[in-house]
Amino acid sequence: MLLDLASTLMRLVRSGALTAVQHATLGPRRPEWTWRQESLARFIQGEFANVPTDPVVLRRRMEAMALPPMLRPLVRCKDEQVAGMKARWYEPRSAKTTGDDSPVLLYLHGGGYVFGSLKTHADFIVRLAVASGVRTLAIEYRLAPEHPYPAALDDCVTAYHWLIRRGVDPHRIVVAGESAGGGLTLSSLCKVRDEGDPLPAAAVAISPWCDLAMTFPSIDGNEPYDFSSRRQSSIWRSWYTAGADPQLPEISPLYGDLTGLPPLLLQVGGAEMLADEVAAFAHKADQAGVNVTLETWDHMFHIWHFAALVLPQGAAAIDHIGRFVRYHTSD
Repeated sequence: MLLDLASTLMRLVRSGALTAVQHATLGPRRPEWTWRQESLARFIQGEFANVPTDPVVLRRRMEAMALPPMLRPLVRCKDEQVAGMKARWYEPRSAKTTGDDSPVLLYLHGGGYVFGSLKTHADFIVRLAVASGVRTLAIEYRLAPEHPYPAALDDCVTAYHWLIRRGVDPHRIVVAGESAGGGLTLSSLCKVRDEGDPLPAAAVAISPWCDLAMTFPSIDGNEPYDFSSRRQSSIWRSWYTAGADPQLPEISPLYGDLTGLPPLLLQVGGAEMLADEVAAFAHKADQAGVNVTLETWDHMFHIWHFAALVLPQGAAAIDHIGRFVRYHTSD
C-alpha cells in the first residue's frame, strides 16, 4: 500500500510540474482554471488514460490508486453483510445517537457500474460520514459485465429494504451516491416508489450518470476537461446494459417518471461531461413537483469531491451534503 501511495504522489507531482510549464508558456487549458485545478484534472486524466479493458485488471488498478481514509480516526468502522453483499458501517464519533432508530446515510459508490469498492471510496465515504454526523452504510453491489443490469439496481433496493427491516425509519434514511452510484440512487428511488414502499427522507446524487444514452452536448464539449471519454463511457455502458435499451428508465432515470420523489440535492461540475444531463434531470424533477436543489460548481470536473484533501471546492461540496443530510434526518 505504501508503494502504491508513493507512486501516486509521484505522478501527482509530475502533473503539477507539467501544468506549471504549460501555464507559463501557453496559459491554462480552461481560462478559469487555476494551476491547482488543472494539475488535478491532468493527474486524473492520466490515471484514466488507456484504462484496461479487462474488468478484473481495471478494478485492481482503481484499488491501487485509492487513498487511505485521512479522517479514519473520526469514525468507527464495522464490517457487515447485507443480503449477501459486503458492506461497512462508518459511525462518526460525533454522532448523537447510534441505535437502530438513529439516522442512516446509505451510500452507493460509483465506478461506471464496472468498478468501485469499499477500498476505492473509503476516504470519500469517511468524509461524508463525518460531514453529515450520521451512521453511514456503504455497500458493494454486483458489478458488470459479470452482473449486468438489473443486478446493481436490485442490490441497491435490497440494501434499502434491509435497513427498514432492521428497524430504521425510512424517514430517517438518506440515500446518496456519485456517478454511476448517483444514477443508481435516482433509479432506486423510482423503483421503491413503484413498488409502493415508503421512500427515504431525501437523496443526494453527486455527478449522477442519469442518461446512459449520452445524448447531451456536454458529453463531447467537456470531454477535454474531464477524465473519461465518450468511447470509454460507451464501453462501460455496454457492459452494464448488455444489449438493453439505455433509455430504459431503470437504466437512465432521466427518462423515468419522477413524480413523488423525496427532496433531492444534485451536485455537478460545470466542466464535466455530465453537466447537461444533470441540469436536464433537475429541470424535469422540478416540473414533476419534486423539491430539487441543483448545485452546479463552476469549472469543476467529475466528482471533484475526491480531491477534497487539496481542493477547497471538494471539501466545501462535501460540507453542503453534510448539512443537507442533517437537515432531512433531524428530529
